[in-house]
Amino acid sequence: MLEPIRTLQLANGDPPAPVLRFASDEVNEERSTSNKALMLADNVLYLSIRELGERIRRQEISPVELTESYLRRSGRLGPRFQAYVSITRELALEQARAAEKQIASGHRHGPLHGIPYAAKDLVAVKGTRPPGALVRSSNNGSITTPQS
Repeated sequence: MLEPIRTLQLANGDPPAPVLRFASDEVNEERSTSNKALMLADNVLYLSIRELGERIRRQEISPVELTESYLRRSGRLGPRFQAYVSITRELALEQARAAEKQIASGHRHGPLHGIPYAAKDLVAVKGTRPPGALVRSSNNGSITTPQS
């Protein structure tokens, strides 16, 4: 499926791909089992961060809806692409709920407030595997994996 893309020869001066805009509805009626929030359609998840931030600022979408939708997509695609070491679902939702309350009360902390993101596994996060826990190098240069 990706082979035609991988073999495509592009020059360094070629411009980036255009931003896609979809005409379909932005809300999917599928409901989350955890908080009954509307799930956003996949096309919303491909909007730029700037556009997502503006929609959150205007309260057209909520940080919780956005987080739930990204978590749903990550759960669906993550195993296929082996994209995540771990997903901190509850932490992400806790932070999204806090951001939503702050934004609703007029305490917005900048254009990224309420935007969920996936931190690389090199970042230490309380309650998760420490950075470098997957593979460590010993003093003699050999590679070892931790014992679970």
